[in-house]
Amino acid sequence: STSRRQRQMCIRDSNEANKQIIGRFNRLLDHHFHTIQSQSADLPTIEDCAGSLHLSPAYFNDLLEYETGKSFKEYLQFKRFETAKDWLINTDKPLNQIAQELGFRNAQYFSRLFKKMTGCPPNDFRMPN
Repeated sequence: STSRRQRQMCIRDSNEANKQIIGRFNRLLDHHFHTIQSQSADLPTIEDCAGSLHLSPAYFNDLLEYETGKSFKEYLQFKRFETAKDWLINTDKPLNQIAQELGFRNAQYFSRLFKKMTGCPPNDFRMPN
């Protein structure tokens, strides 16, 4: 549609501004994952994030896809696993705590997805080489 095409043109024309928005989005996600309490591991929605960045959800999703090749949902999943890898290497948090704090329904589900995404189980990832 015309509005989508216009939006895409705006996205292409402001590459540096886009990188700044993606940077702010990454900081927002990092802050979320590093400050949540294990009792309330609700994941941020695209509406929450777009609102924090003063963008419409549709524009933000288009911008994210253009800059990263990932939709909001895919990028959120990517960031969850990047955070999980960091915590597995740099903390002694138990696997069930990591899974809970990153919004997975249980440690077994997290472990299956982690292995699918990275090629190795979380406990093996944590082990020193």
